Amino acid sequence: MLFWLKKVVGFWLMPVPLSLALLAAGAGLLYFTRRKKLGRGLVIAGGLWLLVCSNVGVGTWLVLGLEAHYPAQPAFSADAPLPASLARCSYVAVLGGG
Repeated sequence: MLFWLKKVVGFWLMPVPLSLALLAAGAGLLYFTRRKKLGRGLVIAGGLWLLVCSNVGVGTWLVLGLEAHYPAQPAFSADAPLPASLARCSYVAVLGGG
């Protein structure tokens, strides 16, 4: 039960499904009911949410904290020795490697 609940809640918290649902609900209210003000508000909210979440600047701002906390490994040449942090590694886990 909790697995399906997690999947449903996780799906609706993603930006694209949420904004498309807001846009569809707002368009439905605009065209098929007399609640035009609520429909207009939902369409505007869905459009703004999609615009904000698809903006590169917002994504960059959200990642800044992680990038500051976990800096990237410096580039090194083939003949140079490995950095100390990499020399201690025994295993490499490839996430999403198929």
